[in-house]
Amino acid sequence: MSYQFWRLWIALFHKFNDTSNHKVQIWIHAKFPQRVRSTWVRNRLINNYLHRKFNPTWGSLELTKVMFYMLKWAMQKDVDIDSFVFASESCLPIVPLEQCFSSDSYMKYSNGPTNGYSQQMQFDVLRNALRSGDAVFKADQWVLLSRPHALHLIGFMDAIDRSFHTHTLNNAHSNAQNNTYKTADGSAVNNANINAVSNAYTHPTRVLHNPHPSSSSSRSSDHRFFELFQGVHASDEMFFPTGLAILGHLPSADVTPDPPTSQKGKGHQWRVIQRRVTYCDWSESPKNPKQFDDWRQAVECSHVARALTEGCWVLRKIKMASRGPTRLMEWTKVVYSNEEVLAMTENELQDLLLSPLGGGGEGEEGREKDRKRRRGH
Repeated sequence: MSYQFWRLWIALFHKFNDTSNHKVQIWIHAKFPQRVRSTWVRNRLINNYLHRKFNPTWGSLELTKVMFYMLKWAMQKDVDIDSFVFASESCLPIVPLEQCFSSDSYMKYSNGPTNGYSQQMQFDVLRNALRSGDAVFKADQWVLLSRPHALHLIGFMDAIDRSFHTHTLNNAHSNAQNNTYKTADGSAVNNANINAVSNAYTHPTRVLHNPHPSSSSSRSSDHRFFELFQGVHASDEMFFPTGLAILGHLPSADVTPDPPTSQKGKGHQWRVIQRRVTYCDWSESPKNPKQFDDWRQAVECSHVARALTEGCWVLRKIKMASRGPTRLMEWTKVVYSNEEVLAMTENELQDLLLSPLGGGGEGEEGREKDRKRRRGH
């Protein structure tokens, strides 16, 4: 499973770097948590900590909600984490962890469709709900968000919810325009841009059709901002870039994929770098990226080299059909140039993986099975 590579990625970082000023955490949401066997993965599941159960099927709004609530929970859980990146079980890191620290957000955004599907099922739906079509943006779902951007979006969504408790958007805006908002983790959000609430929706009562849902509703605890994305296919590609655009962190004109590579938010020093951190090859199909059977195939097809040239940190989509010490060693030889890492044997890598630096967690029984396997039993 790909989690072995992520464990080793973190363990190598701790072993060969001064990590006193850095902190790394992994949180996982499993679609079928009851099927998870790894103790290491189970210890990082957050399914039971979210306010309700989700069914994140491909392209559904539920997937978008899971991503957002994972982000919100992680921000509450650890206030020392400054950056948040999304990955799937088919993702692998392709650069050492020490190269991945940044105070900026990353997403290769665009505010124009690339095909008819995107036009009709994504942009048209959102532009019909927003006053300004310039605020509709798209990016791959595997974005990296800085804490300031994430906090601003959470504060904005909390402000929308509070505004509906006052029965009128205009009163909420006039009464709270200069207020300081606090999110669930107690962090302050100055000027949460509640003005965007009244400016964003063409027909608030139509888009947010039920201002005061019944408390018995299974979705009554969800943020109202999600209602904007009802009917949007693959809303996970639209949610974060559109949210940041509404808040003024993305440009409000057509965007090309070339320079400028960054955009300062209006009135803020927080940057959104117009570059993806996760490499996907969409050349074969606009619906699904190219899939590799294993890590070796991705290397042989030169996709790892292309991803590195583009400046990406993560590669997908890899099935992980083959795994084990041999694959871990092949991976380290591509990802690392550190001679100490390259000199490690298969057994040393596996021992590091199961050590406290790798998060431990598989239990003595699992470690004994691994020792027997390596001895040929």
